[in-house]
Amino acid sequence: MTSRLLFLTNDPAYWDHLPVRLESTGCHIEFVNSPAELNRHLSQNWNVIVSDSHFGGQEPEKLLGQLKPQKNPVFFYTENFARDLAESWKKLGAKDVFSKLRRGELIKSIQACLQMEPAAAMPASVAPAPSAKSSKFLVVDDSPTIRKFVRKIIEQGFPGSEVFEAEDGRTAMHELSGQKMDLIVTDMQMPGVDGMSFIKTLHGNALLNKKPIIILSGMVTHEMQNELGSVPTVRIIAKPAEPGAIVKTIQSLLTQKTASN
Repeated sequence: MTSRLLFLTNDPAYWDHLPVRLESTGCHIEFVNSPAELNRHLSQNWNVIVSDSHFGGQEPEKLLGQLKPQKNPVFFYTENFARDLAESWKKLGAKDVFSKLRRGELIKSIQACLQMEPAAAMPASVAPAPSAKSSKFLVVDDSPTIRKFVRKIIEQGFPGSEVFEAEDGRTAMHELSGQKMDLIVTDMQMPGVDGMSFIKTLHGNALLNKKPIIILSGMVTHEMQNELGSVPTVRIIAKPAEPGAIVKTIQSLLTQKTASN
């Protein structure tokens, strides 16, 4: 049976990547962007409700009462500074509370609540890149679904290549210490060592600071563009991304790397 998720958000652009991570597991997702729409949706049955803690300008306590957490498991996401209120919200019935920067943890908790195993979102067949050569790639993302998705794209686009995986920046550095990678594909929002910290560590290392990097992110910010958009060895791609665009970007960076050697 398909699980039904309702998301209450004042900023739909912030959550564009969620369908990529959750619909691939068989979830049906609907978004509510205003309080006026909410009552109509609450007359339906939902397996999980995820809400901005101040959706529609309401206080979380009042919003929880409206969402009926005893009937529908409710997860809140919120700003970092409100995390200290999580325990009081949980006492009122919220299933759990997550910072907006910890979306990976939120997704894992939703999957656990639904007793779901993360499934890989497999892309359609991808044509090999022109003059594709076998290489070694490192894919860094806290979502196994996204890692498998990118792995499949690379394996189809660059036949014979080896693809290594890491769930955060710390694990990625461990992989890099044992293997010479040709290119890295990384998410930005990850628990532990996030993407920005990981990239700064790479750029501070004399042996790794020219390593080609593709940032595959569900939230491409102005800060990210300003800090990394002009770096010759870095490319930024917004999620959800077309497999062909990923292959083309990898090919471009690898060609650039060969020309500079």
